[in-house]
Amino acid sequence: PDIAPGFQMLADRVGPSHAYVHPLTIGQPVTVAGMRVSSGDLIHADQHGAGVWRHWAVTEAGIWFATEEQPKQTLIEFFSFATRQVTPIATMPKGLDRSTPGLSVSPDGRWLIWSQLDQQGSDILLLENFR
Repeated sequence: PDIAPGFQMLADRVGPSHAYVHPLTIGQPVTVAGMRVSSGDLIHADQHGAGVWRHWAVTEAGIWFATEEQPKQTLIEFFSFATRQVTPIATMPKGLDRSTPGLSVSPDGRWLIWSQLDQQGSDILLLENFR
């Protein structure tokens, strides 16, 4: 393909084609290779597959990100620009809050804050003879 050297592409299949593209909207959620992707999401892809990071922050040293390796358990990791390696930082016993994704790192890299799901529930109440 005609792409810049070193530019990575993501595709779920090889599909040679020639088409006229007419964008209808910009910044709307789309599905890429079976993943729901929204504006601002970071897609990580390697030889093991691809995933969407919604909880991430970029610093001068690298990218901090949070994922759920197991249901309701958050893994916080760091990707170093210098070493190109991912280092696990902490495992937290609660799941990520997908309704308000967020992760921030202090400028000196000493403090980290993220959103997590503490409790979730709902109640159904049946009212009879309600006027």
